[in-house]
Amino acid sequence: MQPPAARTVPAVPAAGAVQEQRSVAKTPRPDVTARAANLLQSDAENADSLNNQGVLLLEQGAAAQARDYFEKALKLAPDHEKALNNMGLSLYAQGRTAEALNYYERAVKVNPGNIETCVNMGIALRSRRDFTQAAEVFQKALTLNPAHPETLYNYGLLLKDMGQQDKSRICFEQFLKTAPPHLQGVADSVRMYLQASTVKKQ
Repeated sequence: MQPPAARTVPAVPAAGAVQEQRSVAKTPRPDVTARAANLLQSDAENADSLNNQGVLLLEQGAAAQARDYFEKALKLAPDHEKALNNMGLSLYAQGRTAEALNYYERAVKVNPGNIETCVNMGIALRSRRDFTQAAEVFQKALTLNPAHPETLYNYGLLLKDMGQQDKSRICFEQFLKTAPPHLQGVADSVRMYLQASTVKKQ
């Protein structure tokens, strides 16, 4: 049994929902598309609003359409760290990992303490099997917040890939202690994985 896939973190002013990596692109709901179009007409100069509407589209699986909004936000504010992070997410969702990493790196330069971007960068590096660099990024994120659930979970996945099962288990156990309500489904799967791996070792 395997734990669930890696968890990326969209950046919005308030804590946002955490999404599954590489979610399949879907046609967004008409109401979401209409809201995004209306905002573009009424508030085209507001980078925050453009970013937030891009997140709405991204959460519907419309990564290509979301990217248009992040591009517009970045034209207004090139150092908008949330839009940089989310542009990376939209590119990563389309399998454009190298381009995504460029945007994550820009976001981290703007704010080295941006833990969401650190997590997303680590996920992208892990997907390219750049395990050493991914580990460095997750370790940095844990220095920023040792109890950050998405970091603990994704670092646990990385350590598992690296064959460091004991360290991976510690990360997963710490994740279970910190998992918020919206990650309880993931937490349940992690518990089942840990139980299965314990039985297998016996």
